[in-house]
Parts: sequence; structure tokens; C-alpha cells
Amino acid sequence: MGERRVRVVLEASGGETVRRDGVFTEFTVARRAARSGLIVLVSVGLALLFVPIPIIHLLAIPMILLGGIAVAIRQLSVLGRLGPLRIACPKCSALNRIGGGLGVRSMGPRTQSCESCRRELVVRLEPPG
Repeated sequence: MGERRVRVVLEASGGETVRRDGVFTEFTVARRAARSGLIVLVSVGLALLFVPIPIIHLLAIPMILLGGIAVAIRQLSVLGRLGPLRIACPKCSALNRIGGGLGVRSMGPRTQSCESCRRELVVRLEPPG
């Protein structure tokens, strides 16, 4: 599991960009498998909490188990995780949360909307420079 510096580029539709340095943590296959196993264990534990509750357990247990398995499968395909950052929107200058979470599947660009003005923003990861 290696950490490397990356430049996070936030682009808006008008061509304006904002750049900020960040840290990208790459996951090894063993680390991804461990994260997936932990998610399955947590979902099984959570499902066991609903066993003694009448009626609710009929839907809650299968939904929790299916959701846990789906998230665990997604974790197997995760490449790594960008450390949490706050970057200003190129249009309205409001701070947006980028990174954190469960991880990213590819280093390619992805879109998200601004938390303030709801404009579509493109997030790209580049080597520092």
C-alpha cells in the first residue's frame, strides 16, 4: 500500500480550473480483500442485531446482507483512495469536499456537482508538477 502525492484538478464548464495537492493511497490486492471481508463481517453483525425484532427482521436482515455483499464486491475493484480535501468551486468559490469515502475505481476523470451552486464539476488526478 503506497501513498503518493497527486495534483487534484477541479474544472468547471467555463474552462476555469482550481488545483490543489493531495495524497492518493493505492490499495494492494490483500488490502482490498481485507476491506471487503471487514465490510461483510460488519453487515453480518448488523444483521444479527435484527434477529430478535419481530416483523422487521423479515426485510432488514436480507437487505443488510445484500447491501453489505454489494459494497464488499465494489471494494474488491477499488484502486485506491484520495485523502479528504476541501477545494473551492471555480465558479462560486464555495468549498467542496473531494476524496475520502470508500475509494475510486479508476484514475480517470469523474464528475460531481458543486455543493453550493450545483454546477457540474470534473475532478481529475494528475501527477504533481
